Amino acid sequence: MEPVNELRPDVEFLIQRLKSPLDVGQVTIHAHSDGQFEIRAHSGSPEGEVEELENLNMEKLREWVNFTSDHQFRPLKSAPNMRMGWTIRLDDAHQLADALEIIYPGFVSDYYHFSEKGASACQNYPDFTSRQTGMYRSTSALESDEISDMVKGACDGRFCLKSRQWQWEGESFADELGTPSLIPCLEPCAVLMELARIQAKSKLMDQISISFSQRELDVIEAALKTSSKEMPEDLREGDVLKVIHPKRIQIMLEKLKRIKSHQD
Repeated sequence: MEPVNELRPDVEFLIQRLKSPLDVGQVTIHAHSDGQFEIRAHSGSPEGEVEELENLNMEKLREWVNFTSDHQFRPLKSAPNMRMGWTIRLDDAHQLADALEIIYPGFVSDYYHFSEKGASACQNYPDFTSRQTGMYRSTSALESDEISDMVKGACDGRFCLKSRQWQWEGESFADELGTPSLIPCLEPCAVLMELARIQAKSKLMDQISISFSQRELDVIEAALKTSSKEMPEDLREGDVLKVIHPKRIQIMLEKLKRIKSHQD
């Protein structure tokens, strides 16, 4: 059993970067002079009035971040739909690490490893999917353009606050989404893999060729954009099998943009 005061290297790495408030996703971490820490989640400025925020403990924190303000379960903790308006005070760095693991699972470890190892800490799409078995084995059959459509749609900042670092083809990949976050994404997540499985399954179906004029494509694009703006009330975030899910629609938008660009 390790001494109670000994910090893991990844926790120590994070503490050293708390000379000033640190924004991580939708929360801000503060280090206090008495050795305590504080995490705040609010819609205003990082220096908002603390007394206006609800004070949580660890048990309440877990309950709070599991659901949106509309009481929908949050299967992806990095989604930008965290319920705001709270603060939690933490006695030491160990409690801080425990709280961050609840809020953004894996962040402390991933932040440290990516800062230390860079790209070598990542599992790129081809390597990751080549090890999949069962119903996810087909995800390795997607071609570069198909992966690009899916990733740009599903990993858009509307849906996830992580800064994607893994690649899908050679060394040409860069995080063109530019998500402003310290939370690195080091490998495809479970939600993305489910979408990849859906895309791979679609390839096995009969393909239909339809001709549209440029103006007709503009109408389709406008309709898709309107449909993708909000999650339908009767749809859960994890229901990516439903064709009206905003992530599915966004992937179609990416494919449509690619098709239109080839026509220019």
